Amino acid sequence: MGGMIEVLLAHEVWEDPDGASFEFGLPHPSLDAFRQQHEPNARRLHVIFAPSYNAAMQAYYERQGWGEYQPIEGVKDDVYTDAQRSEQQLLRPEHYR
Repeated sequence: MGGMIEVLLAHEVWEDPDGASFEFGLPHPSLDAFRQQHEPNARRLHVIFAPSYNAAMQAYYERQGWGEYQPIEGVKDDVYTDAQRSEQQLLRPEHYR
């Protein structure tokens, strides 16, 4: 039998040049609405694909030049599922072409 296939979810990095702020995380309609209302000039800088929350954070830290991400002690890593990927594909089909 083969091993499990790793599920990768897209994590978006947004920058608001007016507020000099960054946003990083899984895309979500409520975040999109907030951003449109409060940060209308924000732009998506890049997308990071990762199999879990901790892996995404490590990739983000590396991209930002911050070194090693230290997971929160005692908090289990959120490893992504096929169901989460299917949901995200409906929300951001452009990431899955």
